[in-house]
Amino acid sequence: MSDRPRITPILTNHTMATPTDSGLVGRLTAFVSRLPRCRFRVLTGVLVLLIVSAASVRHIDIENRFEIWFSQDDPMRVNFLQFQEDFGTDESLVLFYRSDSLFSPGELRLNARLTNALVSVPHVNGVLSLSTLEIPRISPFGIGFSPLVPQDPGPQEELKATLTGKGILRDNVISADGSATGVILTLDTLDDDLRLGVVDSIRGLVDQAPFSGREFYLAGNIPIRAEMYRVSSTESGRFVGICALVMLALLWAYFSSLTAAVAAVSVSILTVVVTLGLFSAMGFALNLVAGIIPLVLMVVSLSVSIHIIARVDVVATKTSGLEGIFKDAVRPILKPCLFSALTTGVAFSSFLFSGIGPLRVFGAFCALGVFLSFLLAFLLVPVILTLGGRLPAGFGADRRHDLGRVLEGFVAKTIMRRTLVLAGTVALLVVGVLGLRQLTFETDQIKYLHAANPVREASRVAEEWFSGVYPLEVVLELPDSIQNRPDHYLRLLTGLEEEISSLEEVAVVHSVATALRDFIPEGPFRSLALAALGRQEEFTAGADSGALSGFRYLAPSGTKARLSVKARWMDNEETILLMSRLDRILDPVAAEEDISYFYTGTVPMFVSINRRLTNSQISSFLVSFTCIFLLLLLLFRRLRLAFLGMIPNILPVVTTVGIMGLVGVPMDVATVLIAAISLGIAVDDTIHFLWAFRERQVRGAGDLAALDGAVRAVGRPLILTSLLLVAGFLTMTFSSYLPVVFLGVFVSLNVLLAILLDIILLPALISLSFEEGRSEA
Repeated sequence: MSDRPRITPILTNHTMATPTDSGLVGRLTAFVSRLPRCRFRVLTGVLVLLIVSAASVRHIDIENRFEIWFSQDDPMRVNFLQFQEDFGTDESLVLFYRSDSLFSPGELRLNARLTNALVSVPHVNGVLSLSTLEIPRISPFGIGFSPLVPQDPGPQEELKATLTGKGILRDNVISADGSATGVILTLDTLDDDLRLGVVDSIRGLVDQAPFSGREFYLAGNIPIRAEMYRVSSTESGRFVGICALVMLALLWAYFSSLTAAVAAVSVSILTVVVTLGLFSAMGFALNLVAGIIPLVLMVVSLSVSIHIIARVDVVATKTSGLEGIFKDAVRPILKPCLFSALTTGVAFSSFLFSGIGPLRVFGAFCALGVFLSFLLAFLLVPVILTLGGRLPAGFGADRRHDLGRVLEGFVAKTIMRRTLVLAGTVALLVVGVLGLRQLTFETDQIKYLHAANPVREASRVAEEWFSGVYPLEVVLELPDSIQNRPDHYLRLLTGLEEEISSLEEVAVVHSVATALRDFIPEGPFRSLALAALGRQEEFTAGADSGALSGFRYLAPSGTKARLSVKARWMDNEETILLMSRLDRILDPVAAEEDISYFYTGTVPMFVSINRRLTNSQISSFLVSFTCIFLLLLLLFRRLRLAFLGMIPNILPVVTTVGIMGLVGVPMDVATVLIAAISLGIAVDDTIHFLWAFRERQVRGAGDLAALDGAVRAVGRPLILTSLLLVAGFLTMTFSSYLPVVFLGVFVSLNVLLAILLDIILLPALISLSFEEGRSEA
């Protein structure tokens, strides 16, 4: 006889009674079993809830501004808003094009015509171009402005040499080689829908004569955010619809019952609509993270419904009468379903500890949706299944393919090869740990779009033609107004420009000193011009035009100066390194001159978001792990089972995130959700499996017999829910937003790994653990 562990087939009792039948579980079971009697009243109430929630959903706003990623009193947010107030908006929209004869009379006329056409676009309130820019002139009466390109520009080569020699113009409106120009637009609206309309209008404009035939590119923050708005406003609803159809088809095929499929999908749709209705009623707005809520809930909320339907399908073969069927079906799964909802809700709630507002909102409403789906499943599934006064045709019939028997044989073989299983587990762990060391973070919104996206392509071209489309802004806070010591501050700014420009990463530095050197002759007039610009009233008088006012480098108070540091687009680590090198230049000057400074603008805000994402990933996972372990301990009241239950759920998360690192997929605003979400979702299967195992042990079954019975009882719905989760999350791969694509792919991978480990590793661990326990005894 072989001494290898063997599963002995036993006759499974599908109507497990538990000691808690007379308590809360018993009362809830009785309530659910009576629902078919009042099904039409329940449906009426649900319909009213659906109508009210849908009416609220229609008023959801969309918000993708940088500020939402920071708390109200966060220094990064405060500094950014102050920067916008002092120096004008940081949100740019730049139309680029190229010509070999950019300064010829014909091209200059085309530029003027393009500028005039752009001015007429609704919500465009300012256009800076070769045709509109004015340069400062000093006179006895103060500073005046004259056109950058005179009415008679003269030979184009001379004009090209003159303009490309002006540092303030290079990489602002003219490329360094003089072959490309940018038209900079400012808008009078912060409304995302209107901004998207402006972007679309400009694209339509340049497709018309006389501009057609040229390649125009729209770059800057506004086109990026307009594209993010497009993604947020269109993809969420479309994917929920696709996911609903996929789930409906798969469930119909599996249960051979359209009614069963409709029951499960109805619970998910109602969960999504009611959650979004509350989301809207509480005044929250969709963003790139919140836009994922509907699809996540659409998939996750199916689990409880499937367990109910699967149990009803099995119990109907042994029990007669609707009330008896639902009592026997609900009793053994009510408690594990409740704890599954709790663990998933806890995983989502872990984001409440994040320092990023959108992640907190995402976690709160996903958790709310999970608990809501639990209630709706037990309320609605029995009602829909019995709409015709009886169960759908085919329920209670023997299935041609008994998946439970197949799993039983498979699990028996894995237990006999548990040494190999444990070796494979260690290999997965090694892969995960190695990959974690290579994991990177990405907060560049351009890289969130597919390579073929026109906004991403425009940004790439802009980076080729111009150095530093998204500059690193340094704001100097001076101890007094610049007009009090203009000579001193002019030398100070010039010296800082020279030192910063010497850094290898830096292409160009712009400040008020740059413009003064370009347009004011060397001598006392430069200091006079700087003093004049330091007076708020004179600065404001020229605020609608001019090279200095168009590119504002002095605050109206005269006590703040801006250094715009332009470099090629760098990743997070490179940006941090550049800022540390800038610190070495700025710190001695700041200490000597009693100046303070801060970094702001797009680049440092990305870096700050990155830090917050890192902290959120760590904190959310630790909170999820701790709370889920405690819930398992509370449910099973056995430390060994709680510990065993965590292993096949922690390992897939570590492996999945490690694979992300190995294949070069970075953490970002969406993939940072993977670890906590995956842990919360995957542990559901483990709870149902261990609960079925424990209940059979309580009734006196041996360890292997209990394991056998658990596999036969819950293996089928566990496999089904896992496959549906995978199918649902894979619909995200059709998104045009790469973080959502990666979220779908890697959550699906995690779910697959988790169910495989639940049916391969967990039985091996259980058999080994209880075998060791007996030998110790």
